[in-house]
Amino acid sequence: SLSLFFSMSQKLAMAWLAAAALAMMLVAILTFSKLPKPESKSGTILRIGSALAGRVFQLTTPRDGVSVRQTTVQHCEVDLPMLAASPHAALVQRAERLLEAGDSAFPFVTEAGYNISLVEARAVDQTVKSRMAPGEKMPLCHPSTYDGHSIARLAEVFMPGAVGQLSQADAVIDLGAGIGKVLAVVALTTNASGRGIELSLERYVVGCSVLRLLANTFARDASIGVQTSTVRRFELWQGDLLKPPAELLRAPSQVDGALTFFYICQLS
Repeated sequence: SLSLFFSMSQKLAMAWLAAAALAMMLVAILTFSKLPKPESKSGTILRIGSALAGRVFQLTTPRDGVSVRQTTVQHCEVDLPMLAASPHAALVQRAERLLEAGDSAFPFVTEAGYNISLVEARAVDQTVKSRMAPGEKMPLCHPSTYDGHSIARLAEVFMPGAVGQLSQADAVIDLGAGIGKVLAVVALTTNASGRGIELSLERYVVGCSVLRLLANTFARDASIGVQTSTVRRFELWQGDLLKPPAELLRAPSQVDGALTFFYICQLS
């Protein structure tokens, strides 16, 4: 299993790094210096790396309740407040307690949250298979296979000093977001915003419920976030990552921001 994530500005061509995997996991990291941004003279960093992580969201707490805005294009979003200052280790511990404790309301503690129906699994697999060249072999794991890595491993990818370090100006784009675990970890351990796209409609629906739970969590516990005019937006689309909606790839709102593309794939 190989995780690839990319950080770049809008309209920059994605660079893909192929690595042969002889064992279960291979972790490789390449960091590239600044690339020119088409719309301005400022640059953004293109990072190509591998690790076991993934996804990001943005937070805002409405005064009179929390809701997930659902559009007609299979897209949902929430705004979340910025995180209150806290050591990274403390943020990770709180994320583990909120997301994976035995009494957690989030769907990350049992396999049931990740599973999809056999009918949809076959449809997802067929969608991928239809794009394969003659004679090309399917990966060892079916395309419909999905699981979530541990919160600690995911948080390592984006922590201060890591190759995927995120700032308040950055946004993570999770390609194949599943039920949104990566986005939830990003929301609870960084001040970046996040977007994701998921092919499975069933997992997309669960992912939207995860956004709702995140918003409710911030609303219930004022100590997690800072109530200011600055918020982070977390969004999820249901669709094909090879045919992404334009809004998924829009440039960060801040000039010095970068997009970090996260993708987990298997090379065989």
